[in-house]
Amino acid sequence: MIYDELAMNNGVIFQHTYDILNEKMRQGMINLKNGSTGADGMATLDAALFVSVVVNCSFACELFLKAMLHQNTRGHKLDELFSALDNTIQENIKMRTIDEMKKTTSGYCDTDFQNDLTQNSNKFAEWRYFHEGNTQTANLEFISRFMKSIFSAVNEERKR
Repeated sequence: MIYDELAMNNGVIFQHTYDILNEKMRQGMINLKNGSTGADGMATLDAALFVSVVVNCSFACELFLKAMLHQNTRGHKLDELFSALDNTIQENIKMRTIDEMKKTTSGYCDTDFQNDLTQNSNKFAEWRYFHEGNTQTANLEFISRFMKSIFSAVNEERKR
């Protein structure tokens, strides 16, 4: 069930922003790898969009999770929001994410999912203050596949 339609709709906006920025970032990285500054000379700046990509992707995850929780749910930690979901929805999201992760890491399993969720749980809060130098690593592959899995689950819930 969708409890917060506004969170869902805002999540779609941040997911769309992630998609646009991620494509631009990837092209910048390809250009740099090939020794090019890109057609517009902005390859270095485009590659640096990683920060914005992580922030937007993580925030979309948060909003999609909050859409399936009671309105006015607070907090940014994805693992805490995820654990507040109905067990059936949790399992749906977890299995979708594991299936997606297996496309690049064949042995990916429940334990890997839980580790990745814990390690990437607070990336929105950490990376939006990137300029303060407190950020650590971010597993964008996991976060983006998790986001897409949550989005699929939200859409299923919306149809009920």
